[in-house]
Amino acid sequence: MKLCSLMLGIDKLIDTEYEAIKNDAYESVIEQMLAEAEFCDTPTITQVSGMPGAGKSSFCKEKRNASSLFVSFDAVMEQIPDYHKDVKEKGAAHGFKVWEMPARVVGYELLRRAIEKKANILLEHSGVNDAHLELMKNAKKLGYKTEVNFIMCEKEEAYRRVLKREKEEKRHTPRKLVDDRAKLMEYYIDKYKNIADNTVIFDSTTHKFVKKS
Repeated sequence: MKLCSLMLGIDKLIDTEYEAIKNDAYESVIEQMLAEAEFCDTPTITQVSGMPGAGKSSFCKEKRNASSLFVSFDAVMEQIPDYHKDVKEKGAAHGFKVWEMPARVVGYELLRRAIEKKANILLEHSGVNDAHLELMKNAKKLGYKTEVNFIMCEKEEAYRRVLKREKEEKRHTPRKLVDDRAKLMEYYIDKYKNIADNTVIFDSTTHKFVKKS
């Protein structure tokens, strides 16, 4: 199964195919993460979506269980030794700029292999693009139960959180990224409601995940 057949429009999200950058370090990341997966005949893929700073990672920590493979591009980036070297030597913004795309390419290869093997998956991603709509459509065709949880948050609170995170974790998030993703939320929520088996909206502005629908 090729990634482009699973996610039409993936070329808008990554700038190269995995095979073009494949190396031992990336293979090790994928293999280590896949080793945590459980596979079954009736798997589930749950996508946790929202703008940066909304609380996706915290929500995933609450929702994760031993039967689901956690797929997060930030988590993939954290597994790449050279990313940490660049952050230490040149700063968080430089580290993000250099390694965000390779981590994304590796992350999508991890996702492709996990779906091919029918793993239960918890996917952390903004979700505000057509390629992820295609992912949900095609996952259903492959026998997956599909769910999307959207984590909403007031934009100024999201800004405060990403700045705090950068100071504490040395993980940079451009402010423009928060703005761009926030503008797309409502449009894509409606799209997912027509595709996924279940779409649920939460608000995290008060630091609690309040279910809205």
